[in-house]
Amino acid sequence: MSFCKCKKYLILVVIWEFIWFIPVYPVLCSNIGIRKNLFLKKASEYYYQNKLDKAISICLQILKEDPYDFDTLLDVVAMYIKKGLFYDAYPYAQRLVDKYPNKSEALINMAVVEIGLGKFHDAIKYLNIAKNIKDCPIFNIYLNKGIIFSKKGNLDVALKFYKKAEVLDPNNASLLFNMALLYDKEKDFKNALIYYQKYLTLYTTKIPTAEKKRIQNRIYLLMNYLR
Repeated sequence: MSFCKCKKYLILVVIWEFIWFIPVYPVLCSNIGIRKNLFLKKASEYYYQNKLDKAISICLQILKEDPYDFDTLLDVVAMYIKKGLFYDAYPYAQRLVDKYPNKSEALINMAVVEIGLGKFHDAIKYLNIAKNIKDCPIFNIYLNKGIIFSKKGNLDVALKFYKKAEVLDPNNASLLFNMALLYDKEKDFKNALIYYQKYLTLYTTKIPTAEKKRIQNRIYLLMNYLR
């Protein structure tokens, strides 16, 4: 299993327009060979130290020997997404989709990259394909479609997808943050405040300092406005 994902998916990518949450679990497979096992262990250590460039470098070494290793490709795409380097992620995401067209993880990650590149039509295409695959995590389909329509300015449609996602995972970090942003854009400041506060309360130890400060400042402004 990839050390950058489990069946729920990828990493915490903080972008003010959207956030993508992927739990990370360092699990090393027993059948991948001693050399690759050691490489992945070191890459995992670098990942948790937030030394992403070093972790990516190790994963790229693995891909030189095994260009289509599924979990390593997922890790590379995940880390590039975390760094906001969607153009760098693209060729590896494309390789995943080409080699594993029936894997929902590959299709959803490709959709995330396309969102980052502003190619919303292509992102929806990949999400629709993934949706029809057995065991596809439907939450991620709803969440990412919500993100797409929010970025396109179709806030009513985005909210419908977020509400569908909320039924499945009401405390998901990405969902809470994106719903706060959407209500903020709609000038529904009461609901925006509720979701900002819930997000901050549940994930305060996981939010980068600069982003946390920005959210705290926004909460302060909204609270003063609503008095």
